Amino acid sequence: MKRSLAKPLAIIMREILLILIISLILISCKKENGKSDFIGNWSSTSDTNFDINITFSNDSILIENPVVHYDKNYSTKWKVFDKKIKLEETVWDFKLDSRKDTLWIKHETDSVYNLILKRIQNNFEFLENRIGLKLNLPKTSEKLSNVENKELTLKWPNDINLKDIADFESKIIEKCKSD
Repeated sequence: MKRSLAKPLAIIMREILLILIISLILISCKKENGKSDFIGNWSSTSDTNFDINITFSNDSILIENPVVHYDKNYSTKWKVFDKKIKLEETVWDFKLDSRKDTLWIKHETDSVYNLILKRIQNNFEFLENRIGLKLNLPKTSEKLSNVENKELTLKWPNDINLKDIADFESKIIEKCKSD
């Protein structure tokens, strides 16, 4: 009689333990309060009057040119609560667009979101963001070739707009003069 009760009890304990382990795994894999939405490099847009770059990582934030919103350039502690980012010594209110590639930030005491950041993946996106120009070049199936001892000839695609190139060049010159 004792043996028949012991077997179902062992099965029940094993099922409870299995449910507990699965629950712990699911809880630990849950993203931490939306923090993962921010991980990466963010740069102020050309619409903003100042240059600031913020790199969010899991354990820290690196802020280049921090004079505007934060008096330090590095924070080892940050959390996301509702629509706020809490750093070691300050709190920012934020709005994130649905694509999670544009971030509006303001100090919690400000009334206007005066910092607009775009998520950037590489240096070219940084340049596009800084100048305020989106350059869409035509795609080609042509392969790169070695031109060491060959005469270099430049082939322009038929659908390239020379006015766009001139506008791009003038924005670069204007940006260089302002810096």
